[in-house]
Amino acid sequence: SAANRRLRNTGALPGVIYAEGKPAANIQLEEHAFEQMLAHHASESLVIDLQLDSGETKKVLLKEVQHHPLSSRLVHVDFYELALDRKVRVKISLVFQGIPVGVQRDGGTLDIHMRTLEVECLPLDILEQAVVDVSALELGGSVEPKDVLLDASKYRILTHADVSLATVVEPKVVEEATPAA
Repeated sequence: SAANRRLRNTGALPGVIYAEGKPAANIQLEEHAFEQMLAHHASESLVIDLQLDSGETKKVLLKEVQHHPLSSRLVHVDFYELALDRKVRVKISLVFQGIPVGVQRDGGTLDIHMRTLEVECLPLDILEQAVVDVSALELGGSVEPKDVLLDASKYRILTHADVSLATVVEPKVVEEATPAA
């Protein structure tokens, strides 16, 4: 909207805080400070303490960041206000660490299929990323959601159990075409 465009021209970024059972609250963020904060985080599942002008602090989950399609400048931000005693669904970024045996010894390739894992947990337990050690993977070996080391008392994995997050695949053999006699 024109009002939002005027806001952005002053360096303010329009946003909305959604909360269960409450009307949505329109807010303005300092665009540069928000961009700096985003740049230091790997995940979009961020829990932020938003300090309002009233002096009140709200614990919110970053739900969506809208970018301009051409300039990729930030256009709008959506937050969801968290109740600290209610579980939320979030995506945790996966960081694959180590060189698989099947790559180092057998010349295979590590194929990464998914870089996030969906979990349910309490807001204060939200992780930005989980490290997955792939160094023991042999050729044909794969990493499944259950292989991600998360405390089962805090995290319920929602990503389907049969999904392969990463696999070590056979080296591709390129056959030379034999010239026709």
